[in-house]
Amino acid sequence: MPGWLRRRTSPIRNVGIIPADVIVYRDGGDAVAVDGKTKEVIARSTDHAEVIQTAIANGNHIYIVGGTYEIGTSITVKNNVEIVGEYGSTVLKMADGANLIFGIFKIYYEKENVRISGLVLDGNREHQNSKSYCIAIRRSSRIIIENNIIKNAYTAGIGLYTGSGETKNNKIIIRNNVFENNKFDIYDNTYGSEDVQVVNNIFIEAEDHVIRVLNSNRWIVGKNKFILKNNGVAFVTSGAMNQIIGNTFKYVMNPPTTVYAILFGAETSADLYTEKFVISNNVIDATDITGNIEAIYLHGYDGQPTVRDGVIEGNVIVNVKYGVIATYPSHVIIVNNVIKGCDTGIRLVSCSYNKAFNNIFVNCGTGISEESAADHNEIKLNYIINSTTPITKVGANTIVTKNIGYPTEGSSVATFSGDGTTTQFKVEHGLVSAPSKIIVTPISADAKDFSYATADDTYIYFNFSTAPPSGTDNVKLSWYAEV
Repeated sequence: MPGWLRRRTSPIRNVGIIPADVIVYRDGGDAVAVDGKTKEVIARSTDHAEVIQTAIANGNHIYIVGGTYEIGTSITVKNNVEIVGEYGSTVLKMADGANLIFGIFKIYYEKENVRISGLVLDGNREHQNSKSYCIAIRRSSRIIIENNIIKNAYTAGIGLYTGSGETKNNKIIIRNNVFENNKFDIYDNTYGSEDVQVVNNIFIEAEDHVIRVLNSNRWIVGKNKFILKNNGVAFVTSGAMNQIIGNTFKYVMNPPTTVYAILFGAETSADLYTEKFVISNNVIDATDITGNIEAIYLHGYDGQPTVRDGVIEGNVIVNVKYGVIATYPSHVIIVNNVIKGCDTGIRLVSCSYNKAFNNIFVNCGTGISEESAADHNEIKLNYIINSTTPITKVGANTIVTKNIGYPTEGSSVATFSGDGTTTQFKVEHGLVSAPSKIIVTPISADAKDFSYATADDTYIYFNFSTAPPSGTDNVKLSWYAEV
């Protein structure tokens, strides 16, 4: 028996559940479970999963002492239980070939009030050959997964599953964990979950997606750090009121194909919508990386606006191919973002009734590109610096106005010297193309016979019915023009 156990003290502090109802520790090849108060042995076996399962059956506050525990069968978690380990030292490792489709921990069927903390959950993916998870959650609520290291999962570190017609998982908190080398870090399959918080985690180099969520509502993905080599966070099929806020996405290697840091997509049916979403105050950085990285990608279904009513605000996007690519969405506001060093800052593709306001573009090949059947969008008050093509517009009803770096309106006072014979004077307008609207007001007595104005891509031409008299700077016209 370990000395700390004989002294009736715990080997760690501040684990949040002391005194434990049951304590599990390694003794030689065995795992041993003892009563937290009497230290009576409850279970001893080389089957470590069985010992932990027995500990859960005999208590609500389980403490697992540092050491490596080989898990060959899923551990079923009951209601109202805390399972806590010694952070960084308590390792639950999936046994070779175990392929635990229900996870190292199985939290299934109306389970609630569960907390798992301070463990290293190792999915041992190199020695699995079919679907398996570190934690699997189905039809459960009020689950807290915190302060763990979750790694090497063949399928996903945390798998959330709901069957057809079942109550969704809800009120799940996933916080302060480190995820590393999983295929997916968090995967929510088929029918979705609700009221999930994923906050303050570190995600390191997921093989496929970091987080992939289907048919889910009211998720908050916030203040996480993503170290990426592939796709980041995806909300797909349908869902409402999901938020991605205050995260850092850093690409550290060239991706194998076209990837995205953030995706909202409703791509399977014209009757399913992804809506009322927020993407705010994230940093997406691919400095020193080459490849087809789309920082934020919105994609509707087959030309239909199935992605709608969202806000993309206050993000900083650096050195990706496309900052925001919006294909088919409607009523999305893209505002106050800073986009640097991209091929195209914002692409609006076959979409309508979206707004791009107050964004800053620096060193982008194209600032904002409206493409294909896009129309009825508003592009205004953006600041575009050093772009080869600041803005392209295709929609007849799209409004493009008051953008710095892409002047579509201008005004000034034109001053000329009359000679008694000249009836036409010209001035450079400095706009992106020939203005369609010109307002001219004579402001000197010798300009009183001004008649009309015309324009081309470079000049405004002021035409007089009678030549102004000779004089120095005696012909003055106030003008306003817009494209």
